[in-house]
Amino acid sequence: MTTVVDEAIARLTGPAEVVADLSWPGTTATVRLLCRPGGQHLVLKANSSPDCFTRELNALRH
Repeated sequence: MTTVVDEAIARLTGPAEVVADLSWPGTTATVRLLCRPGGQHLVLKANSSPDCFTRELNALRH
């Protein structure tokens, strides 16, 4: 796990434990399954490709 991802998790979710790495090999996406105190599960996804990010954001909006 990279420091950048650790910092993003702390900033975006507060305290959370990384339970699993769900990233697909060979892609630009980083996907983590997180568990926050109290048992809430979250999926955090980051993508280093601006084109992929824009495409996924558009798909989620529409």
